[in-house]
Amino acid sequence: MSTISEKHQMFMSQVHAAKLPEPEFEYVLALSMRKPAGEVRFDFAWPDQKIAVQLDRDSQRIYEQAVRYVAQEQGWRVWYVSGEMVLCGAAITAVLAGLANEIASRDRQSTS
Repeated sequence: MSTISEKHQMFMSQVHAAKLPEPEFEYVLALSMRKPAGEVRFDFAWPDQKIAVQLDRDSQRIYEQAVRYVAQEQGWRVWYVSGEMVLCGAAITAVLAGLANEIASRDRQSTS
């Protein structure tokens, strides 16, 4: 069985193989502009595209839904992926699709 660290390394290898931009590791997103602000740490993030990936969290589903909701309110797309998704390539496939959609969306906005 792979450890979290091995899965993180495997995901980064997939990112490099796909020739994606380097994500920020352990990116911190403030969940509120109010003081004190809550925050969440994403395992991998592309802040310019507002795309984040969270690997193998044992946290409660309610917490994940709350983080996803608040992050989406700020324009982020968040994927919670399992180690199995990393192993079979589904995690990187989701990120590739998300980045492609974000780039296409920005291209459409810039030509409008």
